Amino acid sequence: MRLLDISLIVTITLSLFSCGTMEKTCKEKYPELEVTGALEVTNYSVEKTGAQTCSIHGKMIDENSEPILGMTTHIQDPLMGTTLDPEGSFDLKNIPPGEHTFIFRYPGMSESTITLDLVAGDRVQLDGIIGPFDSQIRLEKPIIYLYPEITTEINVSLQFDGALTTTYPKYPKDGWKVTAKPDGTLTDPTGKEYYSLYWEGKPRKPLAMTDGFVVSKEEIVPFLEEKLALLGLTPREANEFIIFWLPTLEKNAFNAIHFSGNDYLEQAQLTITPAPETMIRIAMVFQGLDAPIEIPEQDLTPLQKSRKGFTVVEWGGQEIPKSFSLRI
Repeated sequence: MRLLDISLIVTITLSLFSCGTMEKTCKEKYPELEVTGALEVTNYSVEKTGAQTCSIHGKMIDENSEPILGMTTHIQDPLMGTTLDPEGSFDLKNIPPGEHTFIFRYPGMSESTITLDLVAGDRVQLDGIIGPFDSQIRLEKPIIYLYPEITTEINVSLQFDGALTTTYPKYPKDGWKVTAKPDGTLTDPTGKEYYSLYWEGKPRKPLAMTDGFVVSKEEIVPFLEEKLALLGLTPREANEFIIFWLPTLEKNAFNAIHFSGNDYLEQAQLTITPAPETMIRIAMVFQGLDAPIEIPEQDLTPLQKSRKGFTVVEWGGQEIPKSFSLRI
């Protein structure tokens, strides 16, 4: 019966932590499955069907069993791919038989690949864990300005999905406690004065860049002046932002730039007491380019804020090294 023909399932489970770091062992035990990168295959099975083409489906998660939002997978010949869904699942259909390398990419992460030799009718199930992510990625220079309507004692607590590397003033376990004036002047409990709070860290995984802008070196200053004003920074705040980032941005002929929204809010959660009426948080994700590329233009409307009442402003950025993949 035909049902018997399509019911044969061969399952191979790999228990190696990272085939990328144990490549020789993988090749010896599983010659049909070539794996590179920070990838652990947790389930691999092939169902034989009567189709003329092949397909692959599965789920990729990070080392904390969470889906990797924004990750893509694709093959080169023919060029076809997909973005993993919110659960980390993917499904590629109508793949021609033959040897194919499936490339898994995420902004700021070295590629992970799996090479398979597919036979007509193969329906592959592939699940795995990808990570940990590269420690070269840093969230740099987030500084926080506080502008209460009247002089106010304020507590600022930061929950960062990663490791803090630098803070100034030193971040206490229960958060920063300062007295803030309407002009932004801050005073700590010892009487020392600051104009902002500063932190920096290594995120557990980098911020995604799914859209944005490609800006030439010559246009970077007017671009930032326009976009930062649109996002709510004052000329003084924008001036500090540009002074800090310009030397890095001008090293590149072009830069792909994305202003992170919910990804950043989830990665670095601020709890401020008393609660501000307006929160402006800008995290610029960028990658230097030798030549322009095409990416979907980012709509900044959801990130635009008008200042009202007690206002908190934060800006920082994250550079994705050129050696890391940006997008398909």
